[in-house]
This record gives sequence, C-alpha cells and structure tokens, in this order.
Amino acid sequence: MSSFNFSTSFQHAARGCLLGLSVLAATVHAEAWQPDSLEFAAILAEAKPDASQKSGKSAPASAKDPVATDDYYEMLVGEMALTRRNFSLAATAYQDLARRTLKEDIIERAIQISHAANDYEGALELLALWKANGNPDPVRFAVAQTEILIGAGRILELEEPLTFLLERHPEQREGNFLMIMKRLGRNNDAAASYALMSRLAMRYPKSAAAQVVLAVTADQAGEKAAARQAILRAHELKPDWELPLLMQSDWLARDISGKQSVAPEEIEAHLARLEKFLKASPDNSSIRMQLARLLILAGKEPALAHKHFDRLLVERPDNPAILYSAAMLAIQSNDMESARQVLNHILTMPVSGDMAHFLLGQVEETSGNKALAAQYYERVPYGSSSYFSARARLAWMLAKDDLASARRAILASEVRGPEETMWRKQAEAHLFCENGQNAECYTVLVSALKEFPDNPELLLYAAITADKLQRWTEMEKHLRHMMQAHPENAEAYNALGYSLADRNLRLPEAYTLIAKARALAPDSPHILDSYGWVLYRQGKLPEALAALEEAYAKMNDPEVAAHLGEVLWKLGRRDEAMTIWQKEREKSPDHVVLKETLQRFAP
Repeated sequence: MSSFNFSTSFQHAARGCLLGLSVLAATVHAEAWQPDSLEFAAILAEAKPDASQKSGKSAPASAKDPVATDDYYEMLVGEMALTRRNFSLAATAYQDLARRTLKEDIIERAIQISHAANDYEGALELLALWKANGNPDPVRFAVAQTEILIGAGRILELEEPLTFLLERHPEQREGNFLMIMKRLGRNNDAAASYALMSRLAMRYPKSAAAQVVLAVTADQAGEKAAARQAILRAHELKPDWELPLLMQSDWLARDISGKQSVAPEEIEAHLARLEKFLKASPDNSSIRMQLARLLILAGKEPALAHKHFDRLLVERPDNPAILYSAAMLAIQSNDMESARQVLNHILTMPVSGDMAHFLLGQVEETSGNKALAAQYYERVPYGSSSYFSARARLAWMLAKDDLASARRAILASEVRGPEETMWRKQAEAHLFCENGQNAECYTVLVSALKEFPDNPELLLYAAITADKLQRWTEMEKHLRHMMQAHPENAEAYNALGYSLADRNLRLPEAYTLIAKARALAPDSPHILDSYGWVLYRQGKLPEALAALEEAYAKMNDPEVAAHLGEVLWKLGRRDEAMTIWQKEREKSPDHVVLKETLQRFAP
C-alpha cells in the first residue's frame, strides 16, 4: 500500500476548487476593473493573451506549472474572500502572493482585485512590480495604469498613458476622447481634470472631440470662458456634429435660467448657428428642440419657438423627450396648466414617470400648492436620476417655513455608497449656509471632512465658510490641506491668496499664492481678478487696472466690477468707476462686496 501524499492531494483538490471559485468570483465582481474598462475595444484586441504569447511574452501560469502549496493556499484565501465580497482581504492575499511569486498573471490579477478594493496605492505598487519583473503588453499596462490613476485621484499623471493609448489608433481617437470624458466624470478634482485636458487638447489641436472634453472639464472647474471657447472651437473643427451645439445650448439655457449675465450677441450668434444647422438637417429633432427652448428662454420670437414645437409634437406625438421638453417650456413660460396636461399624459404612457413626478412637484410648488408638491417629490423613488434633485427641491421648499423640517428631509434621503453619503452632507451644509446659519453649516462640513478628509469640494466649502465666520486659522488649515492633497488644484492657492490680499495681510505671500494659481489655470477670470486685487493692495495701480479690466471683459461679475471701480477711483477716474458700479448694482442690488464698496466711496 502506497503512502498517502498530503501535499500532492492538496494541490489537486485546490486546483479543482479554484476552478469553481474563479467562475463564481467572475460573477461576483463583474463590474470591477477589467483591462478593457476604458472601452478602447479595438486597441485592446491586440493585447489578448494569445497575441501577447505571439509577441514573446511568458504565458500565464497553467496547471502544469510547479506552484508551492502555500501559494495555492493564498490563492484559495483570495478567491474565497471574493465570493464573500471581502475585497480588502482578497487584495491583501493576492498582493502578498504577487510579491512572492512575481508571476505576471498573478500580478495582473492582484491589480484588478486591489482596484476593486479601492486600494490604489497597493495597485500602483503592483504596477511597478509588473513592469519591473514581467514583460507586460504595453496596451494592457497603459489601460490598467489609467484606471488605477483615476481611482487614486492622480489625474495629472494620466497624460503619458492616455497619450500612448490615443496614439495607438489615430483613426479611433475621436471616440476614445469621449471615453476619456466618461471616465474623468467620476473624478472629484475638477481643476485637475481641466488641467489634464488642457495639455491633451494642446497635443491634438485638430481634434473636435478633444475640444469637447476640454469644454466639459473647463465648465466643471468653473472656467466658463474657457469652456465656451473650446466648444466653439469644436464646432469650427466639425460643423456637422450636433454635440457641441447641444452642449452650448444647454449651457446658455442654464445661464439664462440662473439669471447669469449672458451677452445678447452671444445668444444671437448661437441661435444663428442652430438655425444654420437645422436648415441643412431639418429632421434633427434635438437641434430643433434646443432652438425652440432658447428662443423662449431668451424672450425672442415666442411664436416661432412654438411653431418649432408644434412641428415636433406632430411628427413625434408620443416621444417622451419631446413631451418632457414641451412640459419644461410650459413651466418656463409660466403656463402651469399646459405643463400639468403634458406631464399627466406622460404618466399614462409605458415609460418611467419619475421625471414627470419631479416636474409636477415644481409645477405645484410654483403654483403655491406646497402639500401637493411635497407628495410629488416624495413619489420620486431612490435610483431614479431625479431622486436627489427631488430631495433637494423638497428641502428648499420646506426651508422657507421650517428649517428643521427641511433638514429632516435631507437626512431622510436614502444614500448608498460614499458619493451619495457626501451628497447628503453637502446638501445639509448648503441648507444651513443658504439660510444664513454659517456656524451650523461649518459644523456639518467639519464632520463630513472626518469621513472624506481629502475631498477638494468639501475642503474648499469648509474654507469659504470658515472665512465667512472670520475663523481664518481654520480656513488656512483647510486650504493648506487641500494644497497638499491636490497640489494641482488652483482654487486652494487662489482662495488663500485672495483672503490674505483682501485682509491686506502677508502681501508677498498672497502674491506668490495667486501667481501659482494663475500658472495652474491661466484662463480663469476669477483668478485674474484675485491677481489684480493683490496688485492693487501692493500699490501697483496700473498693473492692477490692466488685470481687472481683462477679468471684467471675460466675466461681468459684480465683485470684479467692485474691484475694478475701486482701482479706477484711486486713479482719479471716478466717473468711469461710478458707471461700472451703477451698471452692476442694477443687475445685482444685494451683492455684498458691491454694496460695501459703494458705501465706502459713494454713500
């Protein structure tokens, strides 16, 4: 009778078990990172295992490879942890296994699991290990590196791998730029995304898609002038592409609806572009809807706008997108009864009524029927794209009568995962700030920072609120933290520099901080305003005037107007100062900085 070999038997059993567990694990984290998650589908076709073997790479480990018993045990631990969705334990097991074996397939698997566990530092270490000890396919490596850097928030380091991927297939570059836009949309550091796309767009000046992504990131970073410039450039490069026109239409509608200052000539020019496009493509319903929408919002030719909409409703009477647009136009035109009819018609159709309930809430809120409005807002279920908008509207409506009830509505909102939890924290803070309770707002933000200590939006919001409370030491602490966590975010440098300049403190340091912000975001008008203001504080009036005039030309803002007028006043050009102040006061009579400036110079 032969002796029983425990080691051999264990290995056979482990291999069989691992096969079943691997299949199960694949279903458990099907949405976790995969090498083609950037959707560079055609590019990655070159990087499949059979292609990598043809290129001379070592083949993945197979059942014939001699693997130590301890290694199989570690793999078993990792795969069993995956079945239980314990990504942290699985990542730890696979990271240890990857470091010990240096096998390429195990390293790549460890990177995937580390990504699923949000252990980006561990994944970056494994990427370096993969590059140093294997012969990774360059495309698979670049895509993995891109995913991990996005997850880690190291946005500016993406330039090299993204450029490599974009160069791989020039004929697919436009589509791949749009995939980049989709991926960057998950990043919280808008300033860094804008800085990255500024660099990539410079590399590809003839790419319309690059200009579109640059426009999106600029808009998200608050750089509206740069966003407009990029989207117009995209239209120039590809005039038969509807996307740039639709995006610009949305932004103009947003600004007009939000009572933002929009130059009349800008509206006229865009309407002309829409009409020209529609003349060449009369069946394009999206462009026709945007044209009708802007005509009504801008108060131009309402009869023509309704004519466009009548055609759309005749051609596509059961098209939900057209019906929703008709309802929203009715709301914007203050025709609440028509809006009710259209929205209730949508509720009879075999489509989701979530947006209809949300808009009916707005209709009833505007009509003064708060109880009915609250019922409609409450009917929007979690998981709907309108859910958080409905919860916010419900809270703002309740806050007019009872702030405590409004806060309870925010806190009762269902949230899952860190991003939604952060939304609830920000909404609660915003509720306090908008109702003048800055101390309570700050308390909520400080609490949120304990959970999300490096979030740039929370850090900036907390710093601004601390500044309002004159808690300047805490304000500076938040901004210094932001600089350390996000060194490429211009807002932190600008906010601290402006605060120091506005209080006439540490002016050389304030200048250095604002100059750093300008270097990171050279097209930002509000940073240019800060630059002009610190020059004024330093007594450099001609230089300050030039900077503030440029900022005001880019952004007709009451605070910039207040600063520009003050410099003009000091230069003896008082009539010009008063003209600018009076013009902005007519548009923004309650603006704090403008009112304070007028009280000092023209009481």
